[in-house]
Amino acid sequence: MTREDAMQEVELDAAGDEGWSAPGDAPAEAARRRRRRTLLRWWPLAVVAAAAVGAGQLVAGARERERVVSARGVDGVVDHDLVPPLAVEPLAGTEDAPAARTGILAGDLRVDAERPVLGEPRAVVAVVAADGRRAWRTEVEPAARAEAQPSMQTPACSAVDEPTTRVICLVEDSPTTPEADGAWSAGPPTRTRMLTLDAATGAVLAERELAPMASAVVDGDSLLLAQVDDQDVLRVTREDAEAVTGSVGAPSWSTVLANGPLDGGGWGTPGIWVDRGHLVVGSAVASWVLDPDDGTVVTAGSRVWVGRTGALLSWSGDDAVVRLLASDGTGGARVSGTPVWLAVDDGSAPGLELLSRVVDGGRRLSAVVAVTGEVVWERASDDDTDGALILLGGVLYGADGTTVWAVDAADGRQIWRTPREPDADGTPLTDLTGDWLRTLTDGRRLLLQQTTADGPVLVAWSLASGERLWAEPMPAEVGPFLQVVDGALVGGTETPLRIGG
Repeated sequence: MTREDAMQEVELDAAGDEGWSAPGDAPAEAARRRRRRTLLRWWPLAVVAAAAVGAGQLVAGARERERVVSARGVDGVVDHDLVPPLAVEPLAGTEDAPAARTGILAGDLRVDAERPVLGEPRAVVAVVAADGRRAWRTEVEPAARAEAQPSMQTPACSAVDEPTTRVICLVEDSPTTPEADGAWSAGPPTRTRMLTLDAATGAVLAERELAPMASAVVDGDSLLLAQVDDQDVLRVTREDAEAVTGSVGAPSWSTVLANGPLDGGGWGTPGIWVDRGHLVVGSAVASWVLDPDDGTVVTAGSRVWVGRTGALLSWSGDDAVVRLLASDGTGGARVSGTPVWLAVDDGSAPGLELLSRVVDGGRRLSAVVAVTGEVVWERASDDDTDGALILLGGVLYGADGTTVWAVDAADGRQIWRTPREPDADGTPLTDLTGDWLRTLTDGRRLLLQQTTADGPVLVAWSLASGERLWAEPMPAEVGPFLQVVDGALVGGTETPLRIGG
């Protein structure tokens, strides 16, 4: 019935009194007419109510779409819907260069190191990001040396400038010995070189000898180096990034972090990276946080972390207590637990550090105020399963040995908790107590790859309600570890595979 037809019928039926009925009408007919008049009188309200419900659904749908679009702009979130059947195909650009899936974006190219093959020269390659075609390949050692003194250490590359026109690659030689079962073992590094390559052509612009145990990172216009010399002196230096293309000038600062050999072994090759404005140096036995402007040591410990708020956490290694400091190293509140790994962090729940620790065989998750260490909330798990969590829209999502869950990151209130179901035939989940799990999301669903009696299965739950949505068997070649690369869900034990979408 159209709106015009409805209005015409109302005018006709409203002509008489409310109690009027034609002479001779039966009581049933009179009652029917009264009901009809009542319905016609109130029909506009029903239409308005229905319209309001429809409008509310449209608004809710629009808000949900807006929330999903916003979530998919956060690093680490899959940027498309994951729904069965999930196609599995080689990731574009990885047939020639598997490592290029996470390579450096340089214009329309991705640059990274090839996976080493024992006895063959190691190389750095560039592929066209759009379709995976190889643009160039540069070998970083002579074929004769690779055969006579093979090394399986993958070159480590990073961008020199932004937008990227040059990359530096550290090539470490670690003598490798093949074993009877096809495996191999590597000794300590004997030599490390830093090569500067033209990102567009692969041409070697410069080559520089570093200490055998060395690492490097470019931060803005600075080249930061961590090196252990033959006297076991661990030194960190800052140079102008332009030094990578020419002769080495005097560093703007140089800081000795450790001097002399250690009992029971050396430092090992140090790692160096920049995190939230701090320079972090890590070794096998100790770690430091430095001010990148002048090389001053801000804090040190057996392990150190830069928290999600920029606060610093330092662990001495002799107990379960961690010192929580301001970004300048002041303070020193004592807290229990170490930072959780957030695979996704959209910056919600500001001012809180999220920590995890094991107590009596179970894991406890807590939120503390940055710097002061005040405990805002704490929740317990039945086992010590650990893994990467997701923080989106103020909600913290995670998994333990038997459940998946969502809690309000601000106050710890449980939003939902769902048992992780067994196989279809009732076979229990593989015991995961003590294992490490990584939750993933496409902005609509919480995703987790479960190990079952029939093999790996990717399971999805609703982010909003925790309802189990589907479970999709994964091919064996996908392997146990999934990651998000440029918005794509990627796995693969040999060749990187794109999953879904």
